[in-house]
Amino acid sequence: MNPRIKTEKMINQGRLKKQGEKTMEYINESIILPCPTDELLAKKEKDWGVLLPQSYKEFIKKMNGIKVTNAIIEYDSHKEGIFQFFCIMQNIENQWLEIDVISAPIIDRLVYNEECTGMEVIPIAKLDYGNYLVLDYKVPDNDPQIGVLDFEIAEELNPSIHFVFESFDDFINSI
Repeated sequence: MNPRIKTEKMINQGRLKKQGEKTMEYINESIILPCPTDELLAKKEKDWGVLLPQSYKEFIKKMNGIKVTNAIIEYDSHKEGIFQFFCIMQNIENQWLEIDVISAPIIDRLVYNEECTGMEVIPIAKLDYGNYLVLDYKVPDNDPQIGVLDFEIAEELNPSIHFVFESFDDFINSI
């Protein structure tokens, strides 16, 4: 089966459900300061070997590490709440929510190819059941798809990802 067709089928099944009649709410007091600058984001892009979506950069520059409520992602037969977005920081010491800190111990689960010198899967948020919302760069264009990394099933060089949105723009527009 063509993996792209499988991916599109999976994406069409995913959606962000607003819990009940409530819409997703941001807990503004949870924003982790300082928010990243354009210079820091450019450095991270170079370190990770990717181009971050412009909409993600705008989001993280305002909502760094923010907690949310009333946001449920549905895919296949699963439902998971978004708990908190990870942050991007210059100084990562004592910052357990920073993307590089989150990625370091699980880096082998975030790449498809052992020859990769950057990142192919970037975790961007923590979900309720220990899984991660991720930017997936497997498709070689620089507009990553949004997926859920199934942490229990993922293994070295084999991320187990359920694709839920075609892009970060699609994700943000569904909120």
